[in-house]
Amino acid sequence: MNELPDLDARQHGIPFELYDSFATRRFGGNVAGVVVTKTPMAPSLMQDIASELGAPTTGFAHAGSGRPVSIRFFTPRQEIDACGHVTVAVATAMVKRGTWRTSRGRVRASTPAGPLSIFLRSAASPCPPRRATLIGLAYHPRPLEPGRITREHVESALTVPVDPGLPTEVVWTGLRHLIVPVGSPQALARIAPSEAALTTLATSCGADTICVFARLGAHLVRMRDFCAPIGALEEPASGTTSAALADYLARHTAPAEPAMVTIEQGAEMGRPSRIDVYVETMNGQPRATVWGSAIQTAIGTVFPA
Repeated sequence: MNELPDLDARQHGIPFELYDSFATRRFGGNVAGVVVTKTPMAPSLMQDIASELGAPTTGFAHAGSGRPVSIRFFTPRQEIDACGHVTVAVATAMVKRGTWRTSRGRVRASTPAGPLSIFLRSAASPCPPRRATLIGLAYHPRPLEPGRITREHVESALTVPVDPGLPTEVVWTGLRHLIVPVGSPQALARIAPSEAALTTLATSCGADTICVFARLGAHLVRMRDFCAPIGALEEPASGTTSAALADYLARHTAPAEPAMVTIEQGAEMGRPSRIDVYVETMNGQPRATVWGSAIQTAIGTVFPA
């Protein structure tokens, strides 16, 4: 097992890794920064490192002996409560280190949004290495009141018509996602995002991201996720958003339960991704388990002192 860095010796540098999560090919999906240490570090230092790395979000995992792993998430400008694509990358890094083993099947991590169940499986991968770790993140979606938001407000911000056959709704999965249906993938592709307009729309309904989707089939959708209020204007792969969207589809389009929903994302950004979400009811509560893997693309060291 690789030795984790001791932050008492920060002058020697803090290792970091970059991963592509939910990618259908190398340099696809969403970039995740990962820093794993055996002692916590100051939030200001985590923010500085996340800003320096410049990934959409960086996960800081503290894996001290005898304690459960805790994960915190920082975009280049602020801390956020949850991030699915980064959690997939962190879990992959923990398996690589031997801290977590796929033979355990399931582990738990603490996050600002609460405890999270993480499933670990070995899976064949078309990208090196030949064996990858398939990660499942179990979220418990919760619909929220969207506040005062009208179809006209949404269409004005997106500059495309909203599908009148489905509602616009806010769903919580650690972050708050405004779910917006449009009628076709062509309409989805026509969206030219304005950071100011999308931030105003998200703020008006208390959302962290705006998820716009078009249905391609009974269990297949294409999605774009606009995250201007908390991070990048648009992201090419989104775990918590995918869980929220899958729950929304299960409630409003009535697929047989349990159901697997496949979400395509990132094509408009040139970074294609594929996310599978398994939706079911557990102990009377909805559960959406997001499945995917991560490809390591870079390693390095930051020197904060």
